[in-house]
Amino acid sequence: MTSLVPSEEADPHKMETTLLAPEVSSENDEVAQNLVRVFISFVAQSEEELNVTQGDLVAVNGDPQDGFISCTNMETSERGLLPVECLEKADSPRSHRRRGQVVDKAERPSPSPELKRRSLVQTDIGNEETDGPSQKQSTASATAAAAAVEAKPDFSAIEKHRIVSVGGTDREGRPVIVSSACRLPPSHNIDHSQLLEYLKSTLDRYVESDYTLVYFHFGLNSSNKPGVRWLISAYREFDRKYKKNLKKLYIVHPSTFIKVVMGIFRPFISVKFGRKVSYVNRLSQLSDTIYLDQLDIPDPIREHDVELCAKDKPKASAQSKSTFHARLSEGLPATQQFGVSVSWLKEESGGDDIPKPVQLSVEYIRANGLYPVLNFACLFYSFSFSNFVCLSAVSALDVQGIFRRAASTATVKQIKQRMNEGESIKFESFFDPHIPCVILKTFLRELPEPLLTYALYEPIMLLRDLSSDEYVAAAKKLLDELLPPQNYNILKYIIQFLVEVASHSDENKMDEPNLAIVFGPNLLWSSSEAASLTAMGHINTFTKILISWYSDLFES
Repeated sequence: MTSLVPSEEADPHKMETTLLAPEVSSENDEVAQNLVRVFISFVAQSEEELNVTQGDLVAVNGDPQDGFISCTNMETSERGLLPVECLEKADSPRSHRRRGQVVDKAERPSPSPELKRRSLVQTDIGNEETDGPSQKQSTASATAAAAAVEAKPDFSAIEKHRIVSVGGTDREGRPVIVSSACRLPPSHNIDHSQLLEYLKSTLDRYVESDYTLVYFHFGLNSSNKPGVRWLISAYREFDRKYKKNLKKLYIVHPSTFIKVVMGIFRPFISVKFGRKVSYVNRLSQLSDTIYLDQLDIPDPIREHDVELCAKDKPKASAQSKSTFHARLSEGLPATQQFGVSVSWLKEESGGDDIPKPVQLSVEYIRANGLYPVLNFACLFYSFSFSNFVCLSAVSALDVQGIFRRAASTATVKQIKQRMNEGESIKFESFFDPHIPCVILKTFLRELPEPLLTYALYEPIMLLRDLSSDEYVAAAKKLLDELLPPQNYNILKYIIQFLVEVASHSDENKMDEPNLAIVFGPNLLWSSSEAASLTAMGHINTFTKILISWYSDLFES
């Protein structure tokens, strides 16, 4: 057992306790040298992270990366990632509480707001299981403190410049966040530290899922250009939490300056993150992966792109005129499934309300959805039995991040083509539960008109000021009176399925708000304006209401 005893040489007002490593044999001495106590509780939010409480003894397994470090809980033998700041000393993980050392309070780093929040949430949960006035008072205090930590700062001075916006989804169904340098005001007119906090606050809404960043570089000049020191500081602030689920960073209209900056950043950038960065010289190139009509592209950016295209001898590709969603064209085969209206599909299919891509995807995930995963518990036996198969079946409804993760682009493209040609698809043969999820989202995203129709866009935007009961009543009235019968039936079918997905949220981590963020942009968009953070928020709220109040909206 590990024992804590007062240090004989330490000042009791400044020092805490001395950690004596457990008695171990010489061959395990290296492990003992890396033992450390946790001084801030941490609640894991992914399979890679480790749940710990204050005072737990952990062994440090390696060096930190992106603010996290691999550790093993000595009591439970569980292994995972912990933020460096929740350990006793964050600057040198290899020197964490060596045998006989004393940790000075001054050495302890101040925990970040996010870490404080997680610790308070865990304290609150733990106190709910105890009885008595003191425990209840502690719970109330923790809850109040957590609310104080989560209090939103005033970013109105930053928001008015529209430096950051959300641009619907890309062709893989991931939300797109847009940043425009030309909207940066002169440096003396903006607080760059507040700008950094605003950027983090915006990203916090999306970083738990896969997402894409688009940065329009044109318009950055000597008057509004942040210093390189600030850029390096910003990169460090955007730790592993922000980088993990970032799938692509497109830098549009890059200049020599931005390429030099990227060169300066090279020593600080991991190879894995570097692969996510792509330079885009023309908007037409960006249209291959992003729906341009849903991006909030400033006029100076469009004008600059036109000037660049005019300098090119060949005319700009017709793709530069691509639209956010597919448009119905003539001459399509009767078997076409994607990019056509739901009424056309019903007519060609002989009267079926539910399109095949929707029905096949939902039925597979709901009824079958079993796919093999590696069972780590049986790896030990594989050394003794050469033919032992370390696989087990997991239901797709229980897969973490279902509908949030991407699938193979080539595979999805192949399945779309085969469906459009009338082939029968068996999702079981792909051994990937994310493929039918992407197919379902792709079908909705490529409809010529959103499933909720353009007619409902403005009325839904007007529901924001209603109370909860009024909102549900108004939403039901919109669905009953304005939504075409076939659209209504398809929507009901999908929302009923999403209610079932949300019922597995303890396993898949996809509750109503998370599903709303994923499906909202695929159910409704405007016919005339680019997506904004405000509009996306209203659409996601409406989608959450559809899932949370399914019985009242569709069955009463």
